[in-house]
Amino acid sequence: MITDVAQNIADYLRKKNIIEQNKLDIYTYGFELMISNFISVLVALIIGMISSELIAVSIFMITFIMLRKFSGGYHADTYLKCNAFFALNVIIMIFLIKTIDSNNIWLHTAVCLIGLATIFILSPIENINKPLNNIKRKKYKKFSLGILLFITSISYILYIYKINYYLVLDISIFSVSISMIIEKLRKENV
Repeated sequence: MITDVAQNIADYLRKKNIIEQNKLDIYTYGFELMISNFISVLVALIIGMISSELIAVSIFMITFIMLRKFSGGYHADTYLKCNAFFALNVIIMIFLIKTIDSNNIWLHTAVCLIGLATIFILSPIENINKPLNNIKRKKYKKFSLGILLFITSISYILYIYKINYYLVLDISIFSVSISMIIEKLRKENV
């Protein structure tokens, strides 16, 4: 469905001479990504509204996307699986923030250390459709570690001031780490 809509948009723009025929596939793919990302964000925001956790979902999306962009991780083979995987992450995050003891400094520290170790060791996890040269690989590793340290710092500040959104940041770090481990294991089994 997403591919069909993207193809229709690209065809329409080609017929209007806005894009060239030889770039039709590139634009179609770009529209597919835009539509899929829009659906993911929309579904996450709806889940956030239904659960009365819109702020938590927004924080989770921002941190997950920022970190995941440079660290890499699980890549689904269809847009439906990708959107379902992200929605599941959002649902799990909501469940966890409602059930985890938010004053547990050891859990907080353990999650941050697991995230740091995972990202330090595994990042970046390359996408087969977007290979990285050595320069980009080093750059992405530095960015992912920098983003992780920034998120972890904010998380500790929120923890000190007893602002429970630190838990959302921790879960986003942990979720990206799990995504990276899944993709690494999946690549080794192929």
